[in-house]
Amino acid sequence: MTEDKAVSVYRELANIPSLLKAEIISCQDDIISVSSTWTQKDIERLTTVKFNRSYIIQQTQETRIFDKIFPASGATQLNEELLSSVSPCCTFKAVIRQIKNKKGEDQQYFEVWTQQSLLKSVNLTVADKHGKLYADGEFGCLNWSSDSKKIVYIAEKKQPKTTSYFDRKSCQGEQETESSKNCPVKGDQYLFRDEWGETLMGKCFPVICMFDITAETVTVLEGIPEGISPAQVRLIIGEGIVLKARWFFSWNY
Repeated sequence: MTEDKAVSVYRELANIPSLLKAEIISCQDDIISVSSTWTQKDIERLTTVKFNRSYIIQQTQETRIFDKIFPASGATQLNEELLSSVSPCCTFKAVIRQIKNKKGEDQQYFEVWTQQSLLKSVNLTVADKHGKLYADGEFGCLNWSSDSKKIVYIAEKKQPKTTSYFDRKSCQGEQETESSKNCPVKGDQYLFRDEWGETLMGKCFPVICMFDITAETVTVLEGIPEGISPAQVRLIIGEGIVLKARWFFSWNY
């Protein structure tokens, strides 16, 4: 078995949840409500998540045996949750969660839950495709495509790293490579960028982002005209993207 195959097998096995406890919430003549607590490893965050699942157990009239089990609610984990959205097919629930790492830095995670357990978990901060995701009422959204395969949301545009003119570390003289494209821009560390202000501090250049559930990839959509701030987007398969927009401009004093 190759190293990659071994890692893949471990991820698959670690993704299986374990029952921690269960209790009967209510009991009627032919229906029992059960609440259960589960734990599951989250390889992406190197931690263990705990969530709740509720079931309804129904008795078959002919046999008088409680053998019909129905999920009463989806798996629920609410701590550090910024946004959530249930898919049109009602099978999945997308959650944006913000958690501080061991250094005290905010990390944003994109999670997809089924009614049974955590299905996907992607560290958006580590993926580094964009800045912080918007969770406010003006721009923020988390909307599924009609086929429940993709999700669109709004995030801050990724800005190039900056450094001082006097920083001795430089990429000057390097050939145009993928690594040289990520070199800091000299002299721009104090460059002023207009924000939307008020309750929207830190929001300057919103961009439309799309998460593919199957491929587990994040794509920042191109083609938005400069000065247009997209908001509350919806993805319609076969028809494109429907969105609100704000016109951004600067006052000259």
